[in-house]
Amino acid sequence: MIDWHNRTLIAGAAAVLISGFCVGFLAAKATNGGHDSTTVAASGVLEGPATGLFGKPRDKTAPRASDVRPAGFDTWKQRLDTSGDSPRACVQFSKSLDPAKPYGDFVVVSPALASAPAVSVKGDELCVSGFGFTDRRITLLKGLPGQGGDTLKANRDFDFAFGEKPAYVGFAGNGVILPREEADGVAIETVNVSA
Repeated sequence: MIDWHNRTLIAGAAAVLISGFCVGFLAAKATNGGHDSTTVAASGVLEGPATGLFGKPRDKTAPRASDVRPAGFDTWKQRLDTSGDSPRACVQFSKSLDPAKPYGDFVVVSPALASAPAVSVKGDELCVSGFGFTDRRITLLKGLPGQGGDTLKANRDFDFAFGEKPAYVGFAGNGVILPREEADGVAIETVNVSA
């Protein structure tokens, strides 16, 4: 026996499903979602109906906006270098620094350290280390010299939050692994990784 009630229910559900598909298809065509003729302009911005209601997306090969270096001698960017045993807080300047100058005299670390921090200079970047993975404020003092007689016009404060050392798994030592009989095993060192 055929249950006419179930057959009517199934036919109604199929009709609703097909109607929903048709409405979605027509809505996509009406808002230019059909991707008919999209072109890339010389500026790298996509043009054509595919841009629809969501603005004009940039092409993947278009030039990206970059940070603008400050005019004159000033601080520009800051970064953390946690790749080594001791983290380094680095500040990049708009112009090169003179590696012969005593930059440690122009660096104040807060809270204060038991000993003077290690200050290194390479190109236009000044890095400070020697404080472990503790959050610190580094103040670069007015008068910090650059190459060519430029000086920092005012004190600049930078807050560095280190958090935990990044997770790392690697082989201890500098050797290579070669197959041999009765091997003693290979030492593996880990940092912030649970077994």
